Amino acid sequence: MISKTEMYNDINFICNIIFDTLKIPLYFFSKNGSLKYSTKSKNNLCIIDDRLKKSISEVFNLNTFTPVPVIKSTEYMENLISIGLCIDNEFIGTFIIGPCLYEPIEFDNIDNIFKHNITLEEKNILLNYYNSLQIIDFNTFINTSILSYYLIYNKKLNFDDVIQINSYNNDIVSNISSNFENIATLARQNDVFHHSFVYEEAIMDCIRTGNKDKLIKVLGDPVNGNYGILAKNNSIRSVKNLLITTATLVTRAAISGGMNPEVAYTLSDSYIQHIEELNALNDLNNLRITMACDFADRVRILKNSNFSSPILACISFIYQNLYSNLSLEDICEHINFNPSYISRLFKKEMGITISEYILKEKIEEAKRLLLSDGYSILEISVLLHFNDQSYFTKIFKRFTEMTPKKFRDFGRL
Repeated sequence: MISKTEMYNDINFICNIIFDTLKIPLYFFSKNGSLKYSTKSKNNLCIIDDRLKKSISEVFNLNTFTPVPVIKSTEYMENLISIGLCIDNEFIGTFIIGPCLYEPIEFDNIDNIFKHNITLEEKNILLNYYNSLQIIDFNTFINTSILSYYLIYNKKLNFDDVIQINSYNNDIVSNISSNFENIATLARQNDVFHHSFVYEEAIMDCIRTGNKDKLIKVLGDPVNGNYGILAKNNSIRSVKNLLITTATLVTRAAISGGMNPEVAYTLSDSYIQHIEELNALNDLNNLRITMACDFADRVRILKNSNFSSPILACISFIYQNLYSNLSLEDICEHINFNPSYISRLFKKEMGITISEYILKEKIEEAKRLLLSDGYSILEISVLLHFNDQSYFTKIFKRFTEMTPKKFRDFGRL
């Protein structure tokens, strides 16, 4: 068993090795909650450090030992791991690993996070702070807690156990169960129930088969039952939440119907973002029909294309890798087909060579980038792996009959 003296000497080593390896800040608090050690980067301003200390004390009980890693988030979107240190059955203190982010924080999101008016200067300081944090997905963060625990205790933890301890909340389950019974009782008393699953499945089937005409008819039929209330005391939020769940369902149905998953998910993201921009019930109700019909239309077009599975796989791979230096060999290695066979089949079904198709799709992407104003012509040519700007201009002109500059200027009119 390691002694207290040895462990105190090792605390700095453990903090530094985790920080140097994972590039995540790390703190050690004594059992009375005072900060004893920090690897936090010194270029962060004190106002950030003071706020973070306060956030840590609010989300973790630093005076109590917990036997396994605890993962929590602050109200400012920061994710942290807490690992208590116990030696010879005595609670010594707590390691805090973090903060990190699950996804980048955009400048426009800062006002929503802090929920009060802040100056432009403060927003820039906060944005620099968020940009200094590592982006780590949830599963990797769980593994970070397991690795850190092993460094501290030389004991292995099971991933599933850490997930269950941190994610399964009996209090929430109990509260939901109680609320469920109350809602069910009211529904029985008032003879008001949810819409039929058969109705929902009929809509999904229309999207899977790409049958927009039948879909419009189903959507126009009277609904037997009611939609759920997905936000208390806020009818607009409830409808928005309902539309978001609808977007999820129609996306899965479209994928089942053959739509490329990346295309379907991206289309869904776009609709959900548009949902959040609307605030009129009529607009939201109309969007439900528009969204469902759009997905059905896209599935229908796909089914009518009559492309074989290998060619659909090629198209999907090209779509997802437009920013790579694509070659026939790369594509065929991914889809596990012979290059000569795919080359002949692609020309037969698509009417153009695979290399010409790649160029065409890259130019379509270039057109979108040119209209975004976010990139120079040189940057676009580099991003899309053209040999140089003059070659990019030559290919662009071949497909559009104008130079990239003229296309951009024309788009601004």
